[in-house]
This record gives sequence, structure tokens and C-alpha cells, in this order.
Amino acid sequence: MIAVERIARVSQYGISRAHNQFGRYKREEYYPVRTPDTKKNEVVAQLKEAWRNFHFKHNSMSVIEYRKALNSIKGTNYPAKDVEMFSLILSEFQDEKDFDRKAGLFLSALVNTGSSSSYIIHTYHLEIKPEELCFENIKNVIINGDVGDCCGNNMQTGKLVIQGNAGQFLGEFMTGGAIVCNGDADGGLAQTMEGGTIIINGNTGPTIGQGMKGGEVHIEGDYNSGNYESLMIRIAGKVFHKGRLLYGKE
Repeated sequence: MIAVERIARVSQYGISRAHNQFGRYKREEYYPVRTPDTKKNEVVAQLKEAWRNFHFKHNSMSVIEYRKALNSIKGTNYPAKDVEMFSLILSEFQDEKDFDRKAGLFLSALVNTGSSSSYIIHTYHLEIKPEELCFENIKNVIINGDVGDCCGNNMQTGKLVIQGNAGQFLGEFMTGGAIVCNGDADGGLAQTMEGGTIIINGNTGPTIGQGMKGGEVHIEGDYNSGNYESLMIRIAGKVFHKGRLLYGKE
């Protein structure tokens, strides 16, 4: 179970939020923003209702909650601009329990089942950053702001550009596509990655590419392996630092 495994990994490797030593994009200060007027936008109002009907269950498997999110938006037609607007009004729901994972999986469902090929999502205004954003992603997505843990989890194809920092386990279980993070990425980067490409233009935390089965990771900033070198069991895949191969075979 992904949720249980994620908790176990944090315990096993000692990776915590305290390891988030962001430098390139400093931690965003939270600024309250004016909520867009959605009274005249019936589609956004429908998305808000779908959010309320998505009854997220704490500690449930991500795939189960994602399927529930898909069911909550079933039959709703929405353009990319309304998904972007909905990401702006998410600040209304930040006080809800498990907002981080619920927001990430709900936005993932909106993107993957939407009619557009490209989407813009804003997180810069959120005090609590969405986790598991772009779960099973198949589209092109630009995220303006930081993201929480497990962004790009099980990503299949498409391109994800993060204009900010990323939490732990970026690109976990990724099988294809490309992720570009223009800030820093915390520990557990590309864990159990099977394919695709991850480019980090900032710095990374400890434990890079553990259990990789394929794909490539390119780190343009500094990397921190910490005391976890002995735990980095790689079957395949490549990790580069500023163009130099760190792990893997040419």
C-alpha cells in the first residue's frame, strides 16, 4: 500500500521535513490572495461541489483515493482555464483534514481526464502544498509554486515543469515522461523509478535513485547523499551530476 509504504520509508531512512534545506527557490511566504469570483462560473462551482463529494479517507492507498476523485468529477466537462481557476480557490479548503493529499489527487484527476493536453496549476498562494500532485500523469503541466511530497508519483507520460521546490520522493514509481524542477528537490528523489527523465536545476536532498529500475536523473545543483550511500541499491537507471555520470552504466 503506497500510503503505508511512504510512512515506513520516512521512518526507515530518517528523512523528515526538517531535511528541506531549500536554497535556489527559498521557501515561499504565505500571502492570502483574493479568491476569484466563481458565482458566474458554473463549471468551477461544479468542481467545488465535486471536491465536497470526494470523501478522502486518511491512510488509504493512493490509487483507491485517486479512483474516488475520478468518480467525483465523472460527467463534468471543464476546460483547462477552469482547472487553473480551481487551483486558485483551493485556499478555501486548506483547513480540511488531509488537505495536502486530497488536493494533489483531486487536481491529478482533473488534469488526466480533462479534454486539454496542457494545464497550469498554481500553488504559490497555498500555505499547505498539495502532495501526490500529477499522480499517474499523462499530460503537460506547469506548476507555479512549490509542491509537497510524491509529486509525479506513477507518472506515465507528458511533461511536468515545477516553478518552485519539490518535497520528498519526486518521481517515485515513474515509468515515463519528463519532470523538470527549477528549484530544489528533497530526499528520496526518483525512488523506484522505472523510466522517463527527471531534471533538477537546483539542489537535492539525501537518498537519490534508490531502487531505480530505469530512467535518468540529471542534477544541475548540489546533491547530498548524506549517510545513505549503503542503502542505494540500483538495479538500472542513471544519475548524472552536472553532466557527469554518478551512478549507472554508460
